[in-house]
Amino acid sequence: MRNGRRPSTASPRMTEPAVLRAGTSSVGVIRALSPGVRCEVLRFMCSLSICREH
Repeated sequence: MRNGRRPSTASPRMTEPAVLRAGTSSVGVIRALSPGVRCEVLRFMCSLSICREH
């Protein structure tokens, strides 16, 4: 019974850190980029947010 319960309890715990890692990795990539590319990325993100609002 314990072996059957472990996967169900472990799956949600594995997904949460994955999302956090994805968010931190994207921020790290943006910081590593040059200022010019960073501005383009910010503009692209802003355009996506504006499209989502409308």
